[in-house]
Amino acid sequence: MSYDGAMNRWLLSLAAALALAGCRGSAPTRDGPPEAGIASLLLSCRLTLPAGQTGAGSVTLNLEGRDGNAQAYRLPLPSSRPSFYQVEPGAYRLAPPRSLFGSAQAGLTVESEGRVYTAPLPPELERASLDLKPRQVLVLGELEVSLEGSPNQAPTARVFLDDSAQTRRSLLQEEIRLMMDPDAPPQRREAAIAWLPALEQALTGLLSDQRPTPWSRARQ
Repeated sequence: MSYDGAMNRWLLSLAAALALAGCRGSAPTRDGPPEAGIASLLLSCRLTLPAGQTGAGSVTLNLEGRDGNAQAYRLPLPSSRPSFYQVEPGAYRLAPPRSLFGSAQAGLTVESEGRVYTAPLPPELERASLDLKPRQVLVLGELEVSLEGSPNQAPTARVFLDDSAQTRRSLLQEEIRLMMDPDAPPQRREAAIAWLPALEQALTGLLSDQRPTPWSRARQ
């Protein structure tokens, strides 16, 4: 095979891989600066196994565009710390992750202790519309995922989003503490300083605002 033929096949394979990755959703920047009017969302995950709560695990879901916005992000949420992601502004919804070929999976992907489980995403979380504005920090809450069952049975997965004002305030305060930690990497601290006005604005809003969240409106 000629060099040109081999190169063309490599380029076609690369293009196909990129197309498939786009269908699945791209990984957004984490703990990055508010460049070019980017928006941020803050979400945490608490994973509980039959033996108790664990910090060694993760949950994966998608953030997908609404109203003709084709942008899609794949969000891995470690159970050990809050996740502060930067995404393009727009209208979004939460959704189960997608396969390599772009088809929606049955539920959230839960990974812990070398095993993979599927947990159903509550319908109200898919119905809720998230409006992310430039340089805004949207605090979603804590996704609680529990696996329940006996040693001889496959565990049953349950999912609940705690979006109470108290939980969202605690999550935001914890993220600010982590970002401003003197031992944090310099790049992360620089991003924290750049995001500080938006973080403080979000915290002020949570201290005084008791309006319904997107999730509570979708449950009605």
